[in-house]
Amino acid sequence: MQIFFSMGIGWGGFTTMASYNKFNNNILRDSIIYCIVGEGTSFYAGFVVFSVLGFMSHKTGSNVSDIVKTGPGLAFITYPEALSQLPLPQLWAVLFFLMLLFVAIDSMFVSVEVCVTTVTDLIPNIKSRARLMVTAGTCFLMFLFTLIYTTQAGIYIFQLVDWYMAAITLILITILESIVIGWMYGADRYLDDLQMMLGKRPSILFKYLWRFLNPLILILVLISTLVRYQPPTYGEYVFPPYASGIGWVIALSSAVPIPIWIGKEIMQRKGTLAQKIKASFKPNANWGPAKDYKLAYESSETEM
Repeated sequence: MQIFFSMGIGWGGFTTMASYNKFNNNILRDSIIYCIVGEGTSFYAGFVVFSVLGFMSHKTGSNVSDIVKTGPGLAFITYPEALSQLPLPQLWAVLFFLMLLFVAIDSMFVSVEVCVTTVTDLIPNIKSRARLMVTAGTCFLMFLFTLIYTTQAGIYIFQLVDWYMAAITLILITILESIVIGWMYGADRYLDDLQMMLGKRPSILFKYLWRFLNPLILILVLISTLVRYQPPTYGEYVFPPYASGIGWVIALSSAVPIPIWIGKEIMQRKGTLAQKIKASFKPNANWGPAKDYKLAYESSETEM
């Protein structure tokens, strides 16, 4: 679950940012570097967090497990309390909240770009001024939607959204992505595409990872999440039963478009229902560089 958030898997950020790459960019190398740097940073951040929690444990005489509060409580209650007991607490508090601000802004760059790119890709030959307006409009709408978090009940609404938003749908989406790549589009065809991009064929190990290991791990994570499910809480406060219903609506709202678009794609095909379903699950052969994909595809077929 940590990797889903720290690496942004399933959020659309990888697809969005990769769409700006050159066609023959070495994405295999970039992926390996990203895994090492991204999770290395998380590992390093663990020292920062647990050194402060250890300090709190030493000062209070309590176990670390008794002090740890996940979610917003860690950043806005436990950590400031620990900083207030350090020498020059004002300096450390300013540095800490500046760090939070910059980390939040840095994280939002990709999140906003996913929304903006989704909209601008639907507009043919979009001008830079129009893109600027879409970006500004996206940021303004996000600002309006999140104003509710600044109310007195905001922290409870935030906890409810945070509890459900990525718990189920994110894992479900990544399971579908693994199945699509490994089985529907085909791992061998995917390796062919990577060979066209990189100039060499990646290890056959990836084929078995995509087809078997990835879906298996994700399905086990999904089952574990459902088995260990507990109603939302914030500190000592337990949310009422209707809040759980609202939370499940939030959780499934981002998954609703998936069956809708599947149905839309099937209905656009010709033939009987069975033929429509079969045709809709066939990959598009016209894949390749954006400027001249047919030429690249034909040359790759000739080489093979």
